[in-house]
Amino acid sequence: MLHSALFIVLAICLFLILYWMISSSKTKMLSYLLVSFVAITVYLLAGNPKILSQYYKQASMTNRIRNKQLRPLNNELQKELVFNLLLLDEQKNNIDAWFKVAKIYELQHQYHLAQDAYYNLMNLDPQNEFFFKQFIKMSTKDTNGLLTEEIRAKLMLKLKKQQDITYLNLLAIDAYNQQEFVLAANYWSQVYSLAQKGDANNETLTDIKILIEKCNEKLKS
Repeated sequence: MLHSALFIVLAICLFLILYWMISSSKTKMLSYLLVSFVAITVYLLAGNPKILSQYYKQASMTNRIRNKQLRPLNNELQKELVFNLLLLDEQKNNIDAWFKVAKIYELQHQYHLAQDAYYNLMNLDPQNEFFFKQFIKMSTKDTNGLLTEEIRAKLMLKLKKQQDITYLNLLAIDAYNQQEFVLAANYWSQVYSLAQKGDANNETLTDIKILIEKCNEKLKS
């Protein structure tokens, strides 16, 4: 940004020098004043070392404080993670340990590893809907809502047993991202119907309607 500003000032100066060579004395004086004004303005905005130094110190201090606050938390999480991973080496079916590992990976934004942990939990407790939903949630973190064939099949199988707003919404987002707008609108229509039965508020129902309308607009275009 500073280099761009200096380049602009230099260009202005060259232009004014050329103009000075063919202009009157009054214009020369105005040119000098203009150049001085521009140079001082750029200096104050971008080049004042005292101001820049203050900004740097403030930013550095903020970062140091933030790092001091996060470092103990990160250290504790890492200790907890290592402890539970070692425990799982001996007790591979320990649900509590797997759950702690999954949550730590999730907090650390290591979604692929969190997904693996939730996958193990899902297999250890197939009837636990929370583990399944977390597994699906982690699987879509790095894919912008796109589902793999395996996960899509799992969701469809779940929906055959029981209608669920979360699963329908995931399938709707997946269909929309793949430009299957008829399918997406169908899923969101089912979401709307279930939301009405579940006494959803007007704001939620309006949001679902907007999504359905977006699909219809895409189909018209």
